[in-house]
Amino acid sequence: MPKNKDVGIDIYATFLVAGIFQQVVGVQAKHFMPEPPVSAAVVNQLIRGIEEGGGEVTLGMVITSGTFSDEATTEAEKYGDEEGIPIELVDGIQFAKLIVEHGLGVMRVDRDEVEP
Repeated sequence: MPKNKDVGIDIYATFLVAGIFQQVVGVQAKHFMPEPPVSAAVVNQLIRGIEEGGGEVTLGMVITSGTFSDEATTEAEKYGDEEGIPIELVDGIQFAKLIVEHGLGVMRVDRDEVEP
């Protein structure tokens, strides 16, 4: 989506937890290098998307290939505390670990199986 059309949420995902509770997750995805880190402005984009979404979102996430500024972390925590909608921040290292742990698009190969 072009930057001037960013509405704050790139992905909406709905999960049924324990067959009873519906969890609606709003995700903002950003590709960043480690520097500069993702700023509080990106968290605020997600917050605007949550607030304009009609109250459906119960969990917000910002996922990046980079890192987060201290201000972004503070803004996410503040919103969760004040509004009761937590915002999880997933940086590049955490995201890579999730991909490997859950095998998303990753194939494990033993070194013995790899031909030189």
